[in-house]
Amino acid sequence: MGRYVELAKETLRGLGQSEMAVEQSKHDSYAVRMQAALSQINRADYPAGMIVWLEQEAPTLYAELTSRIPDEIDKLWNNGAPLAEFEAVLDRLVSTHQAGCRLFREEEARSKN
Repeated sequence: MGRYVELAKETLRGLGQSEMAVEQSKHDSYAVRMQAALSQINRADYPAGMIVWLEQEAPTLYAELTSRIPDEIDKLWNNGAPLAEFEAVLDRLVSTHQAGCRLFREEEARSKN
């Protein structure tokens, strides 16, 4: 009987380690996707002063970019959401950032004329 108890303990330890490995793999997948999104945002041609300008001129876009989407990303990551759902929010982050860049650059061009 003692041998069966030991086998059961070893199996449970192994399951715990497998679950930890799966969680680590999922965490790594989130990190890789997050890094890719940040690389698309933090580009050399990023318009300096855009975020400050958005806060004044486009507060809804500003809130989406600096609060709502980051909060959603945090929630999905911490709750182990499906990767497709996580990626969709990252795509929204990138597209919202791109929209902010376009808006800022359009305004910059108007003010130069």
